[in-house]
Amino acid sequence: MPIKKTPVDELVVFGYDLKQRRVYLGTPVNCLSADTQIGEISPESAEMLSRVLDRMEDEFSNKPIEVHLSTFGGCVYSALKIIDRLQSSSCQIKVVASGPIMSAGFVIFSVGDIRQCHPHTRFMCHAAKTDEISGTTTDIKMESAELEWISNTYAEILKENTRMPLDFWKGLLRSSRDVFMSAQEVKNLGLVDQILSHKKRGNLRRGPRFKSLNKPFDSDTVQATVNKIFKRMDMPTLSEVTVNRPKIEPIDESLFIDETPVPDDFDQTSQDVLEISKQGLAQIVEGEKDKNLAWNKCSLKN
Repeated sequence: MPIKKTPVDELVVFGYDLKQRRVYLGTPVNCLSADTQIGEISPESAEMLSRVLDRMEDEFSNKPIEVHLSTFGGCVYSALKIIDRLQSSSCQIKVVASGPIMSAGFVIFSVGDIRQCHPHTRFMCHAAKTDEISGTTTDIKMESAELEWISNTYAEILKENTRMPLDFWKGLLRSSRDVFMSAQEVKNLGLVDQILSHKKRGNLRRGPRFKSLNKPFDSDTVQATVNKIFKRMDMPTLSEVTVNRPKIEPIDESLFIDETPVPDDFDQTSQDVLEISKQGLAQIVEGEKDKNLAWNKCSLKN
């Protein structure tokens, strides 16, 4: 049976959820374009974020907004636009980071009112870069001055939103190296407010997984498999493999598994949600339509 796509599906895939007040920033919000790199901070993603925040603030000026961030970076000017827009919002902005938070994304993340990340989020900052500086002497001087301004601006933003002084951030942002940091390291620097814990509990692991890891096994078969894999990699084999024992996880009685089927007549959208087409969404991003014409089609009543 084919899955019925709803207007909400279209919006979530596109990069935002007006009903849940979530924006997915750094994902390919212009998902109809094959030229958009996944996780890129671009003029399109900055423009879409600005328009979505406008809409959410108009609907509820005091309700918080979640920005889910995962990006390798991108356009510095788009990043500055996003930073200004987040800091000027009348709503509380919660930024939830996962995966890569790098380059321009590193600075964007810092300005959230509440900054959360998952345990394996990887952070990276570096100096502002350009593909090539060329041209006349005047051109080179102007380009260098602009890069210096960007680095100083980033350092000022990070100083205002962390516990580290300006000299620290200037030192990192003028380094020729990419500086990688763990979630705990950036939390120590005052960039992260909370590292989220995994919500899985022992009662969700019951069943085939638990039985599979606890049942008896043939150690000779495991050793032979390991030897075969290492031989395939042309690496010395391990003399003896010591297997791990399953981790004993606590039970959370508030979590349960609902295995009842989803009703056939289930529809996650309200009857008053108007249809929204992919063509209309593409026109929003490309600036081919006035934004006010499209927003009336995107609204959901809470």
